[in-house]
Amino acid sequence: AVLDWESPGSQPSGSMGAKDSYYLGQQPPYLTANRSFQSVGELKKVRGFNAESVALLAPYITAVPGFSAINVNTASAVVLSALDNSLTVEVMQQWVTTRDNGQQYLNQVSALWTQAPFQKVSAAQQTSMAPLLAVRSSFFKAEIRVELSSRHYYLTSQLYRQGQVVEAYGRSMQPLPPLPDQPGSQQLLQQLMAKLSP
Repeated sequence: AVLDWESPGSQPSGSMGAKDSYYLGQQPPYLTANRSFQSVGELKKVRGFNAESVALLAPYITAVPGFSAINVNTASAVVLSALDNSLTVEVMQQWVTTRDNGQQYLNQVSALWTQAPFQKVSAAQQTSMAPLLAVRSSFFKAEIRVELSSRHYYLTSQLYRQGQVVEAYGRSMQPLPPLPDQPGSQQLLQQLMAKLSP
């Protein structure tokens, strides 16, 4: 159903697929997008998903206008555990904690398979997964808050990096979620900025 939502044509890909014939029967009726997802929330319109399931997936997925490899230097334990059946969330969480606390980031994807938890991944699986992985991110989101004369202004910019060039491909003036107000929030912000650095 996810592939059918993005792909052109009117025929569903299988018994669990869905195109216009299915969505026109919903209340209210609507059409298949036939384009890439523009937001994670759009997934709620797809057959088989609802607000609850999308909320569970939201921390681990994104919607960007093009292919984006998984950055193994920033990916969560849940995402990394999906790379192979031999990788459990618990083991990946230990690896991620070590990676982030020591800021021991990889310079190339091939180095991932030399790490202890990933050595169990078969050579065939390593080869098939390699094109989907990276050690740098291409897409970013910048959230800006400004207070001027007792008024609050918000700006969210979606950024794309290609080589040394960064361009904005989308902007929004919608209110942003509250800032974290807890011990260690500044340290988390510094770690995030470090990860965004080339």
